[in-house]
Parts: sequence; structure tokens; C-alpha cells
Amino acid sequence: MAGCSAAIAAKREGARVLLVEKHNYPGGNATRAMVAPWQSYHACVANADGSMPRQVIGGIAQEFVDDLVGIGASTGHIVDPIGFAGSITPVDPDRLKLYLVDKLEREGVKLVLGVEASDEMFEQARQIVDASGDASATRALGAAHITPVDPQPMTWMFTMGGVDLQAVRQYQLEHPDQFVLHPAFDKLPAQHVAVSGFFELVKAATERGEWTLPRDRLLFFSTPNAHEVLINTTRIPADHHYPHQEGLRQIEELVRFMPQHVPGFANARLSRIADVIGQRESYRLEGNTRLRVSDITSGSRFGDAIARGCYPVDIHGASSSLLESAIVGGQGWYDIPLDALISSDHPKLLAAGRCISADREGFASARVLPIAMATGQAAGMVAAWRALGKKVDTSACLSHVSLV
Repeated sequence: MAGCSAAIAAKREGARVLLVEKHNYPGGNATRAMVAPWQSYHACVANADGSMPRQVIGGIAQEFVDDLVGIGASTGHIVDPIGFAGSITPVDPDRLKLYLVDKLEREGVKLVLGVEASDEMFEQARQIVDASGDASATRALGAAHITPVDPQPMTWMFTMGGVDLQAVRQYQLEHPDQFVLHPAFDKLPAQHVAVSGFFELVKAATERGEWTLPRDRLLFFSTPNAHEVLINTTRIPADHHYPHQEGLRQIEELVRFMPQHVPGFANARLSRIADVIGQRESYRLEGNTRLRVSDITSGSRFGDAIARGCYPVDIHGASSSLLESAIVGGQGWYDIPLDALISSDHPKLLAAGRCISADREGFASARVLPIAMATGQAAGMVAAWRALGKKVDTSACLSHVSLV
């Protein structure tokens, strides 16, 4: 999604753009790994009256949502019922694939699918934006990069249909101590279900030997499709010798367990497994500066800000049920400096999305999709200006990308 945003932004600034995607369709984790709902476009606060926090991220990232709502592929922004992020934005990943190809064509972006970026492409490009998610272009160019230490675990997303969402929400209302909930949960519209919990159910199943996943909870969200939920509960260590086998084993366990034990799932059935395991953390650019955890927790401001982020630090334990988090300081958002997108040692390389320069904790906030799209748009604008010999105007960039 960062690459799509960058390509459209650069094209709109007058550059000739080639978007290279090694897989069969664009969208990265949002399509291949079915990462959803997108979170968060809004300030990382939970208003006591249940109202939507102030929107932080706009630009092309918001344009995508508007278009997807128009074709029934997204419900739009919803206050996060869990209260962890400011908002969540459910999206259908399969319809997203088709939309992106059409959108890029209408924008005049040349899209090449199913090929790796070549040395010839790198040589001919005046500017390169690495939005690969694992800094593959950065590493291919021999540029300085950050290698993750003790990376976060992976998750294999899947959906189940036939879920009684009303029964799930009713159970939450009757057993609030078993869930992480927004402080005004009972005031939120019932149009969407988000679950982080069933703690006692999972604990009891673990003691009986019916639950072997390294998680202390179920985590799932309803999708734009009726009676369907997207399940984000599997946890696969990044260094597992057989991650695919382990991921499928965990999915099978959940598909068997949930209809037997979870309220609302009596008639549920497996509907789709993501094409790939979702990888939370990988290689990233070594920039002129790093986005650091202190920038998130203090709500930092930078003179060269080109985008803003609004998601808490969210670190999943490498091989346990541990979750570490830290809130966003200030007003619930922070600046992302241009220097975190610019290579420290390669003159025509920028990064976007999960490739930007950040320490481990800073990355654990900036890795999410809305922020990735925001840095993608910013990187595309800056790359176009640099390629065309124009002045880089960070304030103009920020005004296009951010709403605050």
C-alpha cells in the first residue's frame, strides 16, 4: 500500500513512474496477508463519550478508503471498540486487489507485476522508493540497512463465515471483564465487532490442553461482509524452522475450537486463508535519522515533518503471549521526519511504509497500514521533486498527507 501511494503521488507531481511488484497483484500485506482492519487514521485517544477522535491521516490513504466505501469494499472508519487505536477501517482484501490495479491504471502509473526489480531498472531510475516491506531494494543496492534483532512473531490471517455477530457483542456487554474494551463500549454502534479477549475461556482451554497457541486471548474483527470475521490470533515465531506447518496447525486448532466453545460461532465455518503469513518486522532502511520510541511517547514534532503517525507502540512477544505497548504522547499523534525516509548513504534512495528508518519500538508503531500509506505518499512526492530538480517542500508535503 505504501508503494501504491508513492507511485500515485509521484505521478501527480509530474514524474514518470514505474511500480514494480514481484507478486501477482499489488497491495502487499493488505492483500496477500489480508491485514485488516486498517488502524488508525485517527488520534490515538479513546473519548469517554464514544465519539471519533480527530482524524490525523488524510491524503491518498483517505482517498483509497473513500473509493472502497463507494464500491462496498469497506465500511469506512469506525471508533475502535477495543479502544487500543483511535479508529479501525475494515477492508475486503480481494476487492482491494481489483481496485488497486484499476486505480493505478487510471492514474497513469505503469505497473509491472510478477517480476523482481532489476539492476537495469535501478540504474535507469532517477529516484528509487523502497516500499517492499523488507527493504529488498535497499539491500539489493547495497545501501545501509537495519537488521531486526529478536523480531516480532508472524500471524497467518484467516476468515470464518456464519458468525452470529450479535451474540458475540451481547457476550461482551454481559462479561466486560473478559475483554479489552473502549471505555464507552456500550455507547458504540453495534455495526462492527472487534474482540480482544475471552481471557477466561482461553485460560480454561489451556489448562485442559485444548489450546496450545502462545496467546492469552482471541483477537478477531468483523469484515465488510455479512456474518464474517477476520481472525488475527495465530502467533508463529519469526525464527520457527517450519513456519507454514506451524501456522496451518494453529489455524486448524482455532477452526476446530471456536465453533465448540466461543459464543456466536456455533455455525461458523472456515472461509478463506491468507495467501501468505503476515510478517510484522523485517529489514528496513538506515536513514539520516531513526524514528525512536521517545518520538512516539512524547508526541514529537520535527521541522522536516512529512507525515504523522497515530498508532501506539505495539510489540508482540517473539515466542510467548506477551504484549508490550506504549501510548502516543501529546495529542495522540507524532511527526515523522523526512530524514527517516532518506538513505544515509545512497543518493537516490528513499524508503516508505515498513522500510522507513526506525528503532525497534518506533517501528512497532509506524509499521501499520495507514501510516505506511502516509509515508508512501510523502516519499513519492519527495522522490518526484528530487527527480525533476524541484525544491523539496516538507510543509507542502505534510499538508497533503496529514489533516492536523
